[in-house]
Amino acid sequence: MNIYILNASNTYNYGSMMMAENFIHYFEAESNSQNTYYVETDDIDNTHSRLEQATGLEGITAVPMGSLYRKGAISKKELLLSLLLKMHVLSDLAMKMNIVVVLGGDDYTEDYGWRALVSQLLRINVIAGRMKVYFIGQTMGPFYSFRRLLARYFLSKADAVMVRDRITYEYLQKLGLGNVDEIPDLALMPLAREEAAPQKTRYICLFPSELIYRYSKSQSRKECLDFYVRVCEYLVSEYGDHQLVLLPHVLKPESSDDRVMTRDIYNALDDGIKSRTLMLENEMLPFEVRGYIKSSGFIVSARMHPVISALECGVPAICFSYSRKYWGILGEGYKLEDYILDVRSSTFTELFQSFKKALGIMQGNYKNIAGRIKYRVEADQKDIAAKISELSQSAAVKPL
Repeated sequence: MNIYILNASNTYNYGSMMMAENFIHYFEAESNSQNTYYVETDDIDNTHSRLEQATGLEGITAVPMGSLYRKGAISKKELLLSLLLKMHVLSDLAMKMNIVVVLGGDDYTEDYGWRALVSQLLRINVIAGRMKVYFIGQTMGPFYSFRRLLARYFLSKADAVMVRDRITYEYLQKLGLGNVDEIPDLALMPLAREEAAPQKTRYICLFPSELIYRYSKSQSRKECLDFYVRVCEYLVSEYGDHQLVLLPHVLKPESSDDRVMTRDIYNALDDGIKSRTLMLENEMLPFEVRGYIKSSGFIVSARMHPVISALECGVPAICFSYSRKYWGILGEGYKLEDYILDVRSSTFTELFQSFKKALGIMQGNYKNIAGRIKYRVEADQKDIAAKISELSQSAAVKPL
């Protein structure tokens, strides 16, 4: 089969890469056909080499963004003409595809505005019916105004909308969609090259984000930097026998490069704190990042997928949230509401007090949390394996 993968264009976003490599790895293991995976990206060479290194597979082809369309891109006018006049806009490559997989994220929400959402919905119309379309691991909605009708109409054209949390599942069912299913976040599965848990090295990993201050109450980068520094100081003072590790989780694009904030944090630490802090800014593969998480007593993260990795590694986490996706996966799914601190509703001074409180609760309930995580992750992994198996069988069935 020829399988086209969307939303995996940036392998330097370790969350996106984990979902891509795990889809390819586990789908390939379940499939009885010879497959070629086409991953669209602006970074052809690195995307190809990094996914091959991560999966050990050779049937991965990186193609330029927009390769589904005749012109290498599609305009708003062409999207409308395709909808209203059935104008043919697909490329020759697109016509060779058996399935299109739209990997998760939260692109189909209004958290980041509604215009991009409408554009995404219109793109579904272009490909649905011409090849099988599967959404996998999504957080979607809520939709407002006329977008409710658009979402219900266009999402219904997909062969399956497999969402990663119960909140999204129930919402889309109430919206009237009959093609909705659940699949936990693919990053909850072991990575192909992931090694067994090493002996604990007594790390505490902190994953800063360059983004969270933009969604915070104050929207001040300086206040956000000061907050991170206070968190570092507190962790080092409370856990004298641990080494603090600063580990960026998104390295590209430049506007989202967590290394910028990571360097600023490290440079702002006094020499005593700095001597007990390890800053890692080199490019890694996700399984290498998990090596540090597995060696940690717990992690603190301003990105969601380090927390997903921590769950898979059996390591508790505290996270700083800026969108609803945290609450569906970590809150409703894993009952970890006490450890999700929402930057949108607090000043950084208030957030620091909430952090200390959450850390205290974690210390008092550590064994209980670790046991609950282990039980739920095992159940989710069985569910993911079953759903990928079902998907491979469904994708292999030729349409009538």
